[in-house]
Amino acid sequence: MKPEPMNIAVSVSKYYLPYTYVMLHSLLKNNACPIDVYVLHRELCPADFDFLRTLTHTHPLVINDCRLSEDQIPLSADDNAAPAAPESLFYLSIPRILPADLPRILYLDSDVIVNAPLSALYAADLTHHMLAACQTASGIADGVLLFNLDCDASWEPFFLQKELSAVLPLDPKVYNLPARTAYTAHNLHYETVRTQAAIVHFCGSKPWEGNCFHCDIEQLWWDYAKDVPFYEDLMEHTLHEIVTDPTVMNYISSLRLEHKQLLDIIEKYEIILERTSCRDKHSPLLGDK
Repeated sequence: MKPEPMNIAVSVSKYYLPYTYVMLHSLLKNNACPIDVYVLHRELCPADFDFLRTLTHTHPLVINDCRLSEDQIPLSADDNAAPAAPESLFYLSIPRILPADLPRILYLDSDVIVNAPLSALYAADLTHHMLAACQTASGIADGVLLFNLDCDASWEPFFLQKELSAVLPLDPKVYNLPARTAYTAHNLHYETVRTQAAIVHFCGSKPWEGNCFHCDIEQLWWDYAKDVPFYEDLMEHTLHEIVTDPTVMNYISSLRLEHKQLLDIIEKYEIILERTSCRDKHSPLLGDK
């Protein structure tokens, strides 16, 4: 009997196409089961799908083209949210545009690395839940979402209200670990993350960008990127941006200027304190000391 595939959804733009390829490579490297990928997009062409389908040469993988029409592109329910690429909201359309016979599907952001088998996550008991996801202080972390497409509840009110009671909570240190937060807030490093995290999320600053500061956890992304056929192109792009983009140097220059300004302020206060001390010593009310 043919095993049921693991259904995966991704939102892809032209820019993110090579990084989606790296993410899918990491998924395939750690999961030997058949995988059906549903590519949500608005601008990819047949050549882009030919590019993604080169991954099928070494794995039982099916790539499905899911182009969203203009009226299918979701809008943010949060009027106060910062403007974002439309693709960042495509996951909202999953329950209404994918085939009706899919029982469940795992949505993955293109900037994650799958670092371990996901069979336990994919088989999670969603009998009483619409979704499995990691939760944050502000709600649901939307980079890794396991949809229960068999549930009878209405998805639109859920997305508007994001009722956490309908969400099966996942361990964020295992299934959606933000690399930058892990490094800066929890002092986690490459070796620990490599051996303990199943999905690492490179939200915010990217490993392939040269206009930001980097951390050693990003080595994990490059561990998988070095396997893809365009690895040298990725490296060349990153190195070029590192040596030509002024963002980091401008930031360092601003820190130096701020440091000098603070030293000048301290020096002025020291002069004022010294003068005040001298006046107190010779005050006729206090007497000479």
